[in-house]
Amino acid sequence: SFCTLLAQASRMRFIDLVWVAATGAVLYSVLGAGLHPAIAFTVAAGVGLLGIPLSYKRKSTAANKPTSRRGQRASDFPPPYPNGWFAVHPSDSLKPGEVVSVTALAQQLAVFRDHEGHASVLDAFCPHLGANLAEGGTVTREGCLRCPFHGWEFDGEGECKRIVGTDCIPNNSNARAYPTTEANGMIFAWFHAANAPPQWEIDRFPYVDSGFFYAGGTAKSSVRTHIREIPENGADSAHLNVLHKDFVVPPLRKFGLEHTWTATWRPHDTETHKSQIRLTQAFVLLGFPLPGTHIETEIQQIGPGIVSLLLKTAIGRIHVFEYVTPVAPLEQRVAHMIFVSPWIPRVIANFVLLSLDAQFHRDQPIWEAKRMATRPVISKADGPILEFRRWWQRFYSPESMSFADAVAKESMLDW
Repeated sequence: SFCTLLAQASRMRFIDLVWVAATGAVLYSVLGAGLHPAIAFTVAAGVGLLGIPLSYKRKSTAANKPTSRRGQRASDFPPPYPNGWFAVHPSDSLKPGEVVSVTALAQQLAVFRDHEGHASVLDAFCPHLGANLAEGGTVTREGCLRCPFHGWEFDGEGECKRIVGTDCIPNNSNARAYPTTEANGMIFAWFHAANAPPQWEIDRFPYVDSGFFYAGGTAKSSVRTHIREIPENGADSAHLNVLHKDFVVPPLRKFGLEHTWTATWRPHDTETHKSQIRLTQAFVLLGFPLPGTHIETEIQQIGPGIVSLLLKTAIGRIHVFEYVTPVAPLEQRVAHMIFVSPWIPRVIANFVLLSLDAQFHRDQPIWEAKRMATRPVISKADGPILEFRRWWQRFYSPESMSFADAVAKESMLDW
């Protein structure tokens, strides 16, 4: 309806409104002056809706399908929960005074924001009688999370600050608290099997945190695989020009339009929790590179669950963040968030996000159907997959839960 279009227009930036108006003018001139103005407006508005922020979620492709992992030993899998910072909730979805329930790394969490805007993450279950603090819990004016069952109050560090009916607080009454930080549109919690403090900080990008780059949208996915399979793709450069060669817009493939890729992976020189990928792509038409389509991307894997992708295009920069958080031994929650230079129209940002998501979901059915290859046969055409696996081992400690124990724990509670 007209009211709906007005509501959508109110969410658009000036440059995007200009794009819609220009689209309408072009359509009107191309389709002919005899076109009814209402039809021209409707078509232009429909195209213009591509200028609104995107946010959507895809489900796992492995649902209700037989698994190819039957018969594979649990010892073939690395521990499912590495140590590091993991995304638990989008920053803009948690308002002051709110609390949400989140599942991450086989833990139930209560993520809350006090009235001054500080976010905290606690174990969701009250140490008193086990009530879920995120289900009916409230945030007090003092910044504590109040249990819905007996009113015990916990601050952001997990310390019990008040018990209704007594001034005597037991020594072991504290809730488990996870180190928490916010950066690049997301709330993160630090997980470590030995409860060690954070060993590195998350990179912050001022043009993102300040709002100079606008938030271009989010694509969410649920992927049924081991967490290592997803970042290992970065070192597996050989698959790019096979699986990701076809153009993302199917009707254009018949005209000979394709992607072409080059990529190199290596560990970071000084920061051992990082690895780097230099990726270039271009569009090729009938074997000839198209001018202006060459894109260089600087990719950093930051710990086990954060990927930063900085795309350098001919019209500006686009920064994409990929957040991978284990939910269960073979279930990953993935979010792609995009932040865009202010002079790039949102329709282009949406195309980039949709294209990236389409490429990601070419890998997804592969990950969900493949076996964990513990001794892969490597050829000279492959990237440094074994070097990546050696680098990945740094995110485990002797206390890391084995895959077999994690599956047993998950099965025990799945009743």
